[in-house]
Amino acid sequence: MMITPKEKTRRTSLSRYWDWDPFREFSRIHRMMNELMNEIFGTDYSYNYSMTPSEMKNVTWMPPVNMYLKDNNTLCMEVWLPGMSKENIELSVTSNTITISGTSNTPENIPSENWIFYEFPYGKFHRTIELPYEIKPNEVKATYENGILKITMPLMTPEKEQVKVNIN
Repeated sequence: MMITPKEKTRRTSLSRYWDWDPFREFSRIHRMMNELMNEIFGTDYSYNYSMTPSEMKNVTWMPPVNMYLKDNNTLCMEVWLPGMSKENIELSVTSNTITISGTSNTPENIPSENWIFYEFPYGKFHRTIELPYEIKPNEVKATYENGILKITMPLMTPEKEQVKVNIN
């Protein structure tokens, strides 16, 4: 069977739809949104798969956090920091904020030219969270195990002392 020039043109014009890749389109939209956020906020929110490890060191990232109440008198927080050593993590608290910061080092045993793509977040991170309750900063405890930083913060108990108020 011979294909006529008219059929060949029709098949060629339709092939652009057959070759359409929705994942490539989502990736393009993702890059455009990252560029928009970078313009607005001036921070690189993207994890650019074409970055080398040395370029990735300058990207700031924020570790994900879970926070919940335990026994109605303790605020608990879990911070996801896999692969980090506790020496690279800093934690500070006030009665109403908590700050977690540190550095996640890139693996040095893999030369940068050997990377195909790079998804793990590496580099400096810094996150300050305003707490929903007042806590007792001197009684905060933290443990780091299996890549999870667990923080327990006893809540400040409201004073129940009765105070007499003079009326003028």
